[in-house]
This record gives sequence, C-alpha cells and structure tokens, in this order.
Amino acid sequence: MQANDIKAFIPSKNYIESQGFYQALGFDMKIASNDLSVFTNGSCSFYLQRFFNEELAKNLILQLSVPDIGKALEVMITRKEKWFGFVYTSINKRERF
Repeated sequence: MQANDIKAFIPSKNYIESQGFYQALGFDMKIASNDLSVFTNGSCSFYLQRFFNEELAKNLILQLSVPDIGKALEVMITRKEKWFGFVYTSINKRERF
C-alpha cells in the first residue's frame, strides 16, 4: 500500500472560535459542511470538526513546524490576536519557550 496523504480531524470545544484561531495562525479555511472545516497552509492541511470529546482533546498533540520561528513570532505579535497573549507575556518577561 502507498499512502497519498493522512489528515487529522481536530475536535473543537468552540467551533467558531477555533476557526478564528487557526485563521489567525495563517491557515486558509474552507467550509466542508456545517460541522467540518478544512484548513490549509502551504502543503499542510487538517480538518476541524464541530465535535468535542474531552478524553480525545486531552490526549491529542499537534506540532506546527515553521521554517523561521522569528518570522512566526513577528506575525503573531503584529496581528495582536487574543489567542497570542502568551507570546506577549513571554517576550515581555524575556522567557525562552
């Protein structure tokens, strides 16, 4: 068997807010249905679902890799999105993360 692709179905406790979060990170969103959105950024993509299971959410880990962490932080700081408060706090305290 040769696989072409594999995608994660990410649960969301608040579907609309989660859509905004991933868009703020720079992902493009396409609505697949009332309960499913497809997010893409370059060759990266995943599904966000209007579904929440606490056990699944507690055990799910995603890793987002970027080619330049400095540029990624700059984007997060300049956008001043509500989700990126941890960036401001860490930079102001000069903590490494």
